[in-house]
Amino acid sequence: MTVRRFLDVSTAHVSEESRRQLSSGELEGAFVVYPHPHGCGWFLYIFPDERMDAAPRDLHAIRSYAIAERCAYVCLDRDGPLIDGLPIYEEWEVVADLTECPTCASPLDTGGEDGSAFCPICRRDW
Repeated sequence: MTVRRFLDVSTAHVSEESRRQLSSGELEGAFVVYPHPHGCGWFLYIFPDERMDAAPRDLHAIRSYAIAERCAYVCLDRDGPLIDGLPIYEEWEVVADLTECPTCASPLDTGGEDGSAFCPICRRDW
């Protein structure tokens, strides 16, 4: 028997664009997306390989955090907990940006002109 873990996380970590893409089915290549039965979020299966080319930055961060915690699924729930280090969107405006890498917890280099952050340890843009 196989037992898999899931990460329960607040939809406050999901941007307006990501919400739109999750609801419209545009992210089916990056995740298997199931809408929450009460309309308050989504349940995602995280593919073990990298299929995130079309996914927004906030979902990259959530996926990386879930993988680091050995989770195969993510429950994006309106009432889910906030996760330290992940961006927080309020009325879909960024109110707290990434300060540390969700994968290795190293401080991020946030000097990018486009607002992106770079992890010098993982060598990855966020």
